[in-house]
Amino acid sequence: MLTIANAPPPISEIIKDVLYVGGVDGSQLVEELKARKVTHIVRLSSSDSAKVFNEFEYLNIPLSDEPKEDILKHIPVVNQLIGSYPFDVFIP
Repeated sequence: MLTIANAPPPISEIIKDVLYVGGVDGSQLVEELKARKVTHIVRLSSSDSAKVFNEFEYLNIPLSDEPKEDILKHIPVVNQLIGSYPFDVFIP
């Protein structure tokens, strides 16, 4: 069974057991994400057709997997999501 733990190393991350940042494939591993207590998903994808699950809050960033893609323009929106999370879980 493919899980986040044994998948090929994608460019994605779970931050402080709350926030998953990555592509569509990892965002579909519901049981794995729930086991890690993820509550928020920042999904980076050029398609918004992936299934959404009620267990999570989503932020979909339309992003193509190409070198010319300007990822920096999306940082303010992601920062807003992180800043809205209670209990300052993202502060070390």
